[in-house]
Amino acid sequence: MKRYLIKEILIADTYERIALVKRLSDDKEIFVYFLSYDDFVTDIKEIKSIKKGDILEGRLLIDFVCKSMKINNKKNEQSSHSFHFKSLVNKSNKISYEQPIKNSSYIEAIVEVYRVIDEYSIYVKSDISDRKILIDFESRVSYNKGDMIYVEGELKIDDFKVIKNSKKV
Repeated sequence: MKRYLIKEILIADTYERIALVKRLSDDKEIFVYFLSYDDFVTDIKEIKSIKKGDILEGRLLIDFVCKSMKINNKKNEQSSHSFHFKSLVNKSNKISYEQPIKNSSYIEAIVEVYRVIDEYSIYVKSDISDRKILIDFESRVSYNKGDMIYVEGELKIDDFKVIKNSKKV
């Protein structure tokens, strides 16, 4: 589990939060969403539980995957499929990611399949984290270990615990 400092909560809608967080291990900033079931709010000013400056210790995952495709095979040959990032993050088919929508947990990434869990879930290597990231798909997929794939989805912190931070951000 990695630790992420909440730099700013951008959106609070019922239980869902979108936040800018900083990973404490390397100061990398990313936009994520998370669910705060103990704090139902309709206005960001009403938040009582998880706030700016708190630390979330949890795992990253990509879910709500709306698009994915294999872009090359295990032998690193180029796929006949063509794709392009909306953000033009990387045209070299190397592991990479971009969050092209301002203040959004939306993510586009090229990742390498590390382990297949089932036809809806895989673990991948990415440059979002130095740990393997779980990807949950909305529909069945057929990827194999070593495949390079392109995904579009939402970056989430899940299975987290909150560590209250006494330092000001």
